[in-house]
Amino acid sequence: MKIKAILLSLLCIVGITTATAQSDVWVWKGGSPVKTEMADSITFTAPALTGPRALAEATTEDIGKIIGEDGKIYATKEAAEDAGITAVAMIAYVGNDAETNSTYRHGLALALKDVSGTQLWCSQYAEACLSNQHSSKPAAMGDMAGLANTDALVYHSSHTHAAATAARNYKYADGVAEGVHPLVTSAWFLPSAGQWYKMATAAGGSATLKTNAGLQWDRYWSSSEVNAQVAWYFGAGGYWGRIYKDYDYPVRPCLAF
Repeated sequence: MKIKAILLSLLCIVGITTATAQSDVWVWKGGSPVKTEMADSITFTAPALTGPRALAEATTEDIGKIIGEDGKIYATKEAAEDAGITAVAMIAYVGNDAETNSTYRHGLALALKDVSGTQLWCSQYAEACLSNQHSSKPAAMGDMAGLANTDALVYHSSHTHAAATAARNYKYADGVAEGVHPLVTSAWFLPSAGQWYKMATAAGGSATLKTNAGLQWDRYWSSSEVNAQVAWYFGAGGYWGRIYKDYDYPVRPCLAF
């Protein structure tokens, strides 16, 4: 019976999840072993082996799971670390409208921590910074261009945008260079108001997203602009708002995939 148990364990290890093991009874006749009966038949079904999956395979069932630095999906941060992989971000939304960028439309993932400190949205108070402004909440909730917004703000020709730049230069771990991200994702960016909305809705509400993502504040900058003076923020406490760009608010970077 001990040999049988060992055999079943080995079958499981090599990936055979269903097997039957039997114990045979032998006698010695005429100088040769002869099988006389077969006893104690057992069918063993092992649980299917699971491991990290490609990010391209992400479904809504993966919301809340972790993206590792290898660009694969892990059940938890601890599961990634047990595999020797640094956890990078939490999958927060899966849908083909995640971003306007044609390469990264499948989903959104939030960094696992805030950028250090708080940041101004813009260094100059009275100038429109983006080509598109969103004065109403419905319009802002339709803005899914966080990656393009961040690109425009980071590389703006006349003045600086601390929140967007801090998001783009995010470091997910000590010893990792600024701005590094998994090869299968976009660069880090400041999520738009619409992307914050998608992530909050997928989580079941702003408060739930705050808990699941470990958000430390009730207000986070978005990359959506209202006008020359004002930009949108995400209210992790369950509300949305517009505030002057020279206010200091926290930043939580995002990835699209």
